[in-house]
Amino acid sequence: SQRDFSLLTSLLKLVFYPLLQAVDEEIHEYLRESDIEPTVVLPWIISWFSISVTEEEAISRLFDMFFASHPLMPLYTAIAMIVQSQSRLVILRSDCGAGNVKTVIRGLPSSVCLERKKSNNGKNKIEITCQSLIDDSL
Repeated sequence: SQRDFSLLTSLLKLVFYPLLQAVDEEIHEYLRESDIEPTVVLPWIISWFSISVTEEEAISRLFDMFFASHPLMPLYTAIAMIVQSQSRLVILRSDCGAGNVKTVIRGLPSSVCLERKKSNNGKNKIEITCQSLIDDSL
């Protein structure tokens, strides 16, 4: 068994940019021009976003989705978060440079994937909107 992430890193390098290009040509070009490595999403994928999303209920919902879906769903979710309309505006407005863009991308899960809504009993409810992110990206 491998003790590092070289296989996953190689896979990301093979599929990240082609998938991103198929979904959003402008973001694809911007990230390429900014010299962003596909491994920018590696922490999200290996932790199933628990490294960036701190709400316990949200993590639980994400884990449920990943257990019940295709093995590439964490990658699809990462790409969906990047190309979601709010995210793409933030990315495209950032200074084109690997450090700046990488910082913006790494902050996306906590700001994009969660919405607070009032439930029927008046309590705050956290809703995962990753499905809408995926729908937006298709």
